Amino acid sequence: MAKRMIIAARRARGAHTVAGRSATRRPVQGQKGAKSSESAKRPTASRRAAKPTTPPSPKKPTLQFSWVIGSLKLVAPVNYQASMLFKEVVTGKGAAGYRRWLAVGRFRDEAPTVSFQYDDTFVIRCDVPEGMELSDKAIAKGLAAFLKADAATKKPIGTPGTGTGPGGTGPIGSNP
Repeated sequence: MAKRMIIAARRARGAHTVAGRSATRRPVQGQKGAKSSESAKRPTASRRAAKPTTPPSPKKPTLQFSWVIGSLKLVAPVNYQASMLFKEVVTGKGAAGYRRWLAVGRFRDEAPTVSFQYDDTFVIRCDVPEGMELSDKAIAKGLAAFLKADAATKKPIGTPGTGTGPGGTGPIGSNP
């Protein structure tokens, strides 16, 4: 009788006898007699719950700057709301800076074209993507960053027809 009680107790705990030896069976999570989740074996990769994925955030539109060293027909590219030229000017106090010289916009498929005659001065082109704020503050911040990055390259100033502008960057003297 005592032997039957021991066998019944083992079966209740999940133990059983195989080929004359005592073997224990691990309880599965959720079954009677399962251990707490702290001491239970980790689930395998196939049993793990899939983590919810977040879609990648859309890339924030950025201003596109390039040097101009040749005459061109200025038109805002597709998916851009405006295209501007900034020309280097010297103030009465002798300080140099860049001022907006020419700007064209785009609305859907309508985009005017304006001719620009290059005159051996430093000119920067800025294309403003759709969905970006068209403010002096935003453009001035982007222009300052472009000039700082260009000064860091320390490349020689290009000449017309070489395909490189001051600093050697960007598409020059042609429509995008």
